[in-house]
Amino acid sequence: MILTDGEIHDMKDTRDLICQAAHLPASVIIVGIGNEKFEMMQALDGDTEPLCDRNGNKCARDIVQFVKFKECMKQGNLAEQVLKEVPEQVCKFMEKVSFVPQPVQVNQAIYEVHAAATPAEQMIQH
Repeated sequence: MILTDGEIHDMKDTRDLICQAAHLPASVIIVGIGNEKFEMMQALDGDTEPLCDRNGNKCARDIVQFVKFKECMKQGNLAEQVLKEVPEQVCKFMEKVSFVPQPVQVNQAIYEVHAAATPAEQMIQH
């Protein structure tokens, strides 16, 4: 059973909700706290086997990242592990919706002023 928004859902409901959310610009991050084995959470992560809804339809993209708190804290990299898959998840969503990034216009004059200035002058300019 999974508790979300004060309601209890079984794993089928949770899988369905995650598969529906995979069509949105969303990521789901789950942090396992305690000494459990977290098999259900690892299944939602979909790293070893693609997540499917109750009808057997594969999730459109992997949006879940599951990490064990204790393991990450031992290595000192909780933030790194929690956010590890988010960039790829964002890119996959952008590809799915055929988003093409637009070129950024850079004002070269800003860089020319800073390149000519000494480090002390650069600090004063900011």
